[in-house]
Amino acid sequence: MCRGKQIALLVITLATVSMFLYGTAALAEGKGKGKGKGGNKEPDSLKKSEKKGLEDAVVPRIEKKGGWIPPWLSKEEQAEWKDGRPPGWSSGEKKGWKGAAMPPGQAKKSRRLPTSIAQSGPPGWEKWSDAKKKSWEKELAEAKERVRDRAKKLKGFTEKDLDSSLGSIDIAARKGVPIKSAKGLVEKAIGKGIKGGGIETATKAMTYGVGREVDYDQLGKFVNKKMDEGLRDDELSIEIYKEISRRHEERLKAKEAIQQEKEKGSKK
Repeated sequence: MCRGKQIALLVITLATVSMFLYGTAALAEGKGKGKGKGGNKEPDSLKKSEKKGLEDAVVPRIEKKGGWIPPWLSKEEQAEWKDGRPPGWSSGEKKGWKGAAMPPGQAKKSRRLPTSIAQSGPPGWEKWSDAKKKSWEKELAEAKERVRDRAKKLKGFTEKDLDSSLGSIDIAARKGVPIKSAKGLVEKAIGKGIKGGGIETATKAMTYGVGREVDYDQLGKFVNKKMDEGLRDDELSIEIYKEISRRHEERLKAKEAIQQEKEKGSKK
């Protein structure tokens, strides 16, 4: 081979090697910056990871699960909600009703509320006359007796379910829910096959309306309608909270509108 051909071959070889090295470097750069077809997968996965981390930092876990907590709750009441699930009277691991030693009726022999609860009454109780208190207590006892008689005729309704039902009427009434409304909810729930836990959460949800100017006759119709639609347990209780919240918010807006009109009139 002549010297000229050897030189030409060397030049071609060097050029080929240079092009190969340049292409490898460009490919590596493309992977690092996410450019080119070869560099898409890794950067995309990193972006998704970073985005997910940002969402976790900004969106509370309970909201991410689709949970909902009623407004205007105290910190203690908010803590009772676990992952958007409404609490019953026997919160946690059945450790008691509002600090009491046991849920109502837990002791099968006595079926009495703990003293701390039994001695309490609806809002304004301390100002009631003795006659009014006795009349209220009589109405409550009759409501519980009626529920007891009805529950005993049902198959699969256990003593524990009965205890929860009677206790739920008692505590809801003492919190301020009209006895008629508490009894009506429990009777309807029993008829729909809702057991103790579902009755506890529903009656506790009803007490959310106490002090919020809720018309309990109208609320009772709403709750009955929801049970007829097939709602029960947590779903039913959350709808009760939402309806009370909606009605209370409407009242607040109406009051605010009236106040604004008064202020406009005083300025004229």
